[in-house]
Amino acid sequence: MKATFRLGSLQIEVEGDATEVAELAQSLSKRALTGLALNPGAADRGGEGEDGSRNLPKDADEPITPPPADPTERLPDARHFFAEHAPTNNREATAVAAYYLRHVAPADARSSTIDKESLEAVFHEAKWKFPKRLDQTLVDTAGAGYIKRVDTGKYEITNVGHNLVMHTLGPNTASG
Repeated sequence: MKATFRLGSLQIEVEGDATEVAELAQSLSKRALTGLALNPGAADRGGEGEDGSRNLPKDADEPITPPPADPTERLPDARHFFAEHAPTNNREATAVAAYYLRHVAPADARSSTIDKESLEAVFHEAKWKFPKRLDQTLVDTAGAGYIKRVDTGKYEITNVGHNLVMHTLGPNTASG
């Protein structure tokens, strides 16, 4: 499935299964990147809304949720995301950083992979104390199963890492 989303002057073209496209649409809507919302009320649920944005197709499982009422609400930065998830060690912090880069960072900074340089940048923004060797921290985090190596020096978050960040360290957990 292909879809094009327009948010102000930003145009985003995506391709994937209906669930992935719905997830992205929901995320864009929630975050209101430019203060303009996707129009969830279009009659055909697959055409263009009044603001030129694309809506979900009829076969999508998840509806688009309305954007926050406050158009000045911004994406959380790494520092706030780390504070919200409260990692307790470098492996957990690296998983949080990988998740942040993949799902939460501003669109122009998002990446499905994390490497030494991007880990350093996220740790710097989050005010997380740098370990002695960032490259070894990536290896250790992969050994814990939170990320997996996809190329030399490049890693991506695993399902285990995702679950750690969202369900163990997440803001809706009893431990936090």
